[in-house]
Amino acid sequence: MGAVSFTGSTVVGMRIERAAQERRGRVRVEMGRKDVLVVLDDADVGQAAWDRRGGRLRRACSATSAYVSRSVPPVATCLCA
Repeated sequence: MGAVSFTGSTVVGMRIERAAQERRGRVRVEMGRKDVLVVLDDADVGQAAWDRRGGRLRRACSATSAYVSRSVPPVATCLCA
């Protein structure tokens, strides 16, 4: 494995950082944030945009940030961000 990317709790992120340092691996951690929307390249982008804008519950999504894969088309990225 060339690198690890993690988004989640501070406790788990610190454990991942330590393990990666011991193996001299590359690691990127985003710790302590809540409600992150992650859109990967195989995601249903329309569904992600729908959920981000409130979806079926007709309420605003509480996601405070969005991470969108580089392979997702730019127009779709604008919808999800």
